[in-house]
Amino acid sequence: MARVRPAQVNIRSERARQRLDELVRQTGATATAIVEQALQNYIPPRPLPEDVPPGMKRVGRILVALGGPHITVESVQASIDEQRKGIRD
Repeated sequence: MARVRPAQVNIRSERARQRLDELVRQTGATATAIVEQALQNYIPPRPLPEDVPPGMKRVGRILVALGGPHITVESVQASIDEQRKGIRD
């Protein structure tokens, strides 16, 4: 008879460890089964295109316009308020 060894999951992230424990309790599946299923369903993000349009720079996965107008929270809120006012009228 083969001896069953509990799977050792070496996870450094406390949040990931807690979530794995939650899923084990909720589903009754083993930690290994949950990790295997998560890895099977994982779709890595598409590679980023190498070319960046002129006047823009890449910050992580986001393209940011260079030299454009500064947008502040106040100006965004004012624009939203104007739009709401126009809808009500």
